[in-house]
Amino acid sequence: IIFVLTAVLVVICVSERARVWLYHHQIFSKCFRSERNRNINNEGDNLYDAFVSYSEKDNLFVEKMVKILESPTTREEKQLNLEQLGGRRYKFCIHERDWAGGKKILDNITDSVKNSFRTIILLSKNFANSEWCQHEFDEAYKENKVIIVMLEGTTISDFDGNDIIQSHLRLVTYLKQE
Repeated sequence: IIFVLTAVLVVICVSERARVWLYHHQIFSKCFRSERNRNINNEGDNLYDAFVSYSEKDNLFVEKMVKILESPTTREEKQLNLEQLGGRRYKFCIHERDWAGGKKILDNITDSVKNSFRTIILLSKNFANSEWCQHEFDEAYKENKVIIVMLEGTTISDFDGNDIIQSHLRLVTYLKQE
């Protein structure tokens, strides 16, 4: 019985790691298309891997991230993409580039979250002070699509008074910028 329980536990742990590894490799990622399509709002014309939610004051980090993960052009960017992601490229929804003009901001936020597989929240002190960033977090949180990257110099205490973000940071694994 112990052997069977151990084997089941190992399969569960290994399968999640294997799944993440496979998803991030260009050849194997095609196997996950059906998973991605289950979470897409059929009304949207665009399909994004992720909506990137950030304060405009953190746009230099976003520009660098997009260059490497979405559209590497220089030799250095292509090399980083190849080393880190095996050459896989992502399609992001970036508000400055992809939002519809003349549309209500809250509607753009809702559409961006619904038309994206995940929402990457780039937490920073600037994010903590932005009402629009809070709306983006709330919408992604409601849809259970949140991936948090805590930017350099940011701590959980920067979100004192925001119980939802603090609770999320305490209960869910998040990434830290290195």
